[in-house]
Amino acid sequence: MFFSRHTHTGRDNISTDDNCNDDTQVAVQLNPMKIKWEGKLLCIDIEDNGKGFDVVDAVDKNRNGLKNMRARVEKYRKGIFSIQSGEAAGTKIHCCLPAKNNPKM
Repeated sequence: MFFSRHTHTGRDNISTDDNCNDDTQVAVQLNPMKIKWEGKLLCIDIEDNGKGFDVVDAVDKNRNGLKNMRARVEKYRKGIFSIQSGEAAGTKIHCCLPAKNNPKM
């Protein structure tokens, strides 16, 4: 599988931002990252069982981690980013990036 230099760096930074956010939560268990093909996109799912947070409130307060992850994913044509979280419900992040030489193409 081949990633452009920008896709590779973006994928690593998205994962790093999520892990940095987890460090601020006490007693968080990060589940294994799931990577799979969805059509022509490489998708990454990240989930934890942390204390969770109000996503709308976090976006309104311009939290850099969320803003940076979304910007990195959406700068790629057809990139997809979604996040689900709630108080005492953990957090789920789903992002998809187009990749060259996708075996599903």
